[in-house]
This record gives sequence, structure tokens and C-alpha cells, in this order.
Amino acid sequence: MHNTSQLMITDISWKYKGNENYIPQMILLDGKNKKRIIELSNFKFDFKLSEEKYCTGYYLDDGWRECPLKSIITERSHTQCQFCENKQGFKSAFLFGQKPNENMKKYLAQKHFIYLAYFPSGIIKVGTASEQRKFIRPIEQDALLYLYIAESDGFNIQRLEHSISSSLSITEFVSGRVKFKRLGHKINKTFGVKALMDNYKRIYAKFSNNDDFKDWLYEENQLKINDISCNREIFYPEKYEKHIKTEEYNIYGEFKGIRGRYLLVENYENIFVFDVRYLIGRIIIGDTGEKRYERSNDGQIGLF
Repeated sequence: MHNTSQLMITDISWKYKGNENYIPQMILLDGKNKKRIIELSNFKFDFKLSEEKYCTGYYLDDGWRECPLKSIITERSHTQCQFCENKQGFKSAFLFGQKPNENMKKYLAQKHFIYLAYFPSGIIKVGTASEQRKFIRPIEQDALLYLYIAESDGFNIQRLEHSISSSLSITEFVSGRVKFKRLGHKINKTFGVKALMDNYKRIYAKFSNNDDFKDWLYEENQLKINDISCNREIFYPEKYEKHIKTEEYNIYGEFKGIRGRYLLVENYENIFVFDVRYLIGRIIIGDTGEKRYERSNDGQIGLF
């Protein structure tokens, strides 16, 4: 591993290269607030990480801003402090329906899309994505078979999403626990495509005569099924388990894949799964050398 002095992990996710080409990557930030991007294919981790987890800052329309408070994050699933979360404004406006700040007004003004996604458990999910994240949002959700069915602006799009969910019992949320249990399950495309189209037809029948929503919906000849389940970067482990020592702030082993919010690493021929939210915000403080993770006693798939 090259010099990692004061590099902070700010993201572990995907970059879209066009033509259904996705690159797994890790974004690091140095002490001078400059990004370092590492493509993870064939990458070997050898990181000793800080016990403290820091706020990753916030995005404005002109780019990333450092957290001015250099806040330490105590909630395992959080990546921002309250100050930076408020400055960015996404959660308050898009998730909690509060009045958007100026930053979010610009974000919400862009075109937004509604998608239906099929998961190997047979679950259909309805969700939204902005135009700039149209091809990234589904893969971040581990939605590997999906289609877009409607578009509007970000100020209004959630009204249709919530209406679809409430009136037709299509979920807006698939838990990480459910996704984790099915990391090794491949999609039955024939069944999945039929399920997506059947649910699109239900939605169209319900809302195509609704004055509020009818102009937002796509006609059937406008639909495109997106299948990234066979992408060469999508890894399906046969056996795997969670990283069981949550007090150990190290990561070592060969990168195998990213599935939703989970990072999969091979260590001595065993696949271990990390929640990336646990890693984001930690400082790389050194190398670990070759080490072996302890396995759970029963060797079974663990749950977060």
C-alpha cells in the first residue's frame, strides 16, 4: 500500500462509465482536501483504520465542502454531522418534506425519475432518482433489474412515488437485512421482467387518468428494462458472513465486490461482508500486514 497518511475514506461505491459499464471505486480525501480515487477491481486492502469516524462534509452545487467542525460521528450508520446534513439539505427536504434550502432547490429543480426494481426475493420496489444519478442510484440500491416508468421535477416526484406505494402496496424500502441474506441469489430475469411489467400495468391503469400524474407516466413503448445483474463487476458469493469484530478498525484482504451498501472482501479464502457506512469517515492510519479474520463459531451467514 502506498503512503496513506491522513487519508479519509469518504465513499465506497460505483462510477458509471456509460454503456452499462460500472467501475467499483473508493474515494479518499487527503489532509489538503484533495480527492484520491482508487478503482477497486483487483485491489487488495491493507488498512489500519482510526477508531474515530469523522463527518465527510457536504456537497453544494459547486462541489464538496469540508466539515468546518471536523465532527466525530458516533452513530454507526451516519456519515454526516447535523451541521453538514443541514447545509446539504437533502434529508430534510427529500426525506422529511421540509422546505428546501437554496442548495436543495437547485437539486430538486432538475428532472427526477420513478423506477420499479425487482429483487431476487420477488420484491418489487418503487423509488426515485435524479437525472444526474439516474444510472447510479439503482446499483447503489443493489437494484440490478429495473425500469423507469415516469418523470417530473424533484419538487413533485415523491407525490407519485408515495401514491404508488400506498395505493398499490408496492414498497419504497427493501431492508439491508433482506438484501444481505440474498447476496448469493441471482435474478431469474424471465420472472423478474414479467413482475416489473405486471406492476407497471397496474400503475398505469391506476394513474393514467389522474389529472395530477397522467402526463408524468411513460407509455409502454417508451419503457426499457435495465439488466445489470450479469455485469462482470457484480459478485455473487456462494458463502459469506459479516465481519464479526465491530471493535476492530482494520480491513485487509482482496476486494471481491460491492452489493448495495455492502463491501465484500476475501480473506484467506473466506468472504467477509462490511457495511460501508461503518468504514466511511475513518482515517487510514497505517498498514496491517497479512492478517486473518476470525470466523463465527457456526460458520453460517451472519446478519447485520
